[in-house]
Amino acid sequence: MTLGQMKALVSQRLNEAGNPVFYPASEIQNALNESQRLWCLLTLCLEKTATWNTAPTWTHLLPLIPDYLAPLRLTTQTGMKVRPARISELFALDSQWPASVGPTYRYVALGADLVGIYPTWPQPLQLQYAGSRIRPRFPRSSTNNWSSLVATVCEWWKEGRSSRRCCRCSTNSSASRTNTRSTFARETKANFTTVCLSN
Repeated sequence: MTLGQMKALVSQRLNEAGNPVFYPASEIQNALNESQRLWCLLTLCLEKTATWNTAPTWTHLLPLIPDYLAPLRLTTQTGMKVRPARISELFALDSQWPASVGPTYRYVALGADLVGIYPTWPQPLQLQYAGSRIRPRFPRSSTNNWSSLVATVCEWWKEGRSSRRCCRCSTNSSASRTNTRSTFARETKANFTTVCLSN
């Protein structure tokens, strides 16, 4: 659905189709942008696109794309859609699918960031994915260190919980939480400009 179609549907629901009087197109577009910003804030994720240079059958995407959460769409450079599949379906198609070579037309996603393609082909793919709004605080080289990852997530969670006490000192860390919320608000406001709808 395009922005024009969304504005037309909103105008129709407001009985303003044709020649709007009370709700001009610019105001409807602002409202749509505001709702998208709110959705990004509530879900803490953005829809992003990256070029993935595939080589092996299996790839961990977090070392390549640090804010990766989940795949949404995968297409070739020519625009052909690479469709999702299960491992059982790939084995039903080809019992030797991990070693197959050819233009890619299926992919399978497992766990947090493991993605496999079938057949394997050294060509870049366009990956549309859900990206985290909160940047990881660990270096890219340590993304496979799960203990470090869990510790980082737990630390962030403790800082963001306004009703919890700090586990280290057993006292309210309101200043730390206020700084965390203020920083998050500034980063969120700064990045909202990248997700606005436009003609």
